[in-house]
Amino acid sequence: MDKAILINIIWAVVCFVLSVVAQFLAAYLKAKGVVTEEAAHQIAVAEEAFATVEHAGKQKMQCCIDALYAMIPAPVKMFFTREMVGEIVQKVFDQVEKYKDVWVQSAAEKLVGDLPDLTQPEE
Repeated sequence: MDKAILINIIWAVVCFVLSVVAQFLAAYLKAKGVVTEEAAHQIAVAEEAFATVEHAGKQKMQCCIDALYAMIPAPVKMFFTREMVGEIVQKVFDQVEKYKDVWVQSAAEKLVGDLPDLTQPEE
């Protein structure tokens, strides 16, 4: 077999493999982006759905994971476990909680600042 033909065959196989890997990587990153983007919305949906249920943290988490996992395309699911989705949901939840705490603190400080100082006599 001619060396040039062998090199062309090897090059074609390498290009094909790289193309397949790139397509899977793109699908994985897209799915991860969709899950991360949608996680905050699903957290809100779960909070509303279980608003009257006490100590429903695990149920809310499972509701979010199920909804988000259903959005992942089937070919990518083999690379995307429910545990990974759970980790993403937890990270987004932690960020939402952090933002909420900062917002509440800021709002409380503003309210306190707007109150009249009752320790000083009025003139």
